[in-house]
Amino acid sequence: MVGDQIGDMVNRIKNAGTSGKDSVSVSFSKMKLAVAETLKKEGFLSSIEVVGGENGSVHKYLRLGIVYKSRGGALIGKKEPKIEGAERVSKLSRRIYSSIGEIGKVRGGKGIYVLSTSKGVMSDKTARTEKVGGEVLLKIW
Repeated sequence: MVGDQIGDMVNRIKNAGTSGKDSVSVSFSKMKLAVAETLKKEGFLSSIEVVGGENGSVHKYLRLGIVYKSRGGALIGKKEPKIEGAERVSKLSRRIYSSIGEIGKVRGGKGIYVLSTSKGVMSDKTARTEKVGGEVLLKIW
């Protein structure tokens, strides 16, 4: 059993992109779905599909589509994932909360922070426009 479900999901996405997979499956939870929707909105995932859970099926899971950088034919057959790295900021043993003024840029604006706020899960860019802070879940670039 994995203790940190969101950290596990992010690592699965990163590893699937590195190995050239088109999609990855993770177990379902509302928080994972909210994080995945934020990553899709910011362009780090291509699709989100909720599978299972109906007709007596016990297990529900998410199938997440991986996004790759488009190369102008330079490396034929070699996929380069858009997600180069990810890091879990707030952990089960240590929660990190931040006001929106304290959050900087990830890799010079190349990446995003994902925050859990009172208005839902959102990226740092959306949180700045909404003027809300919250728990910093992860950073991804």
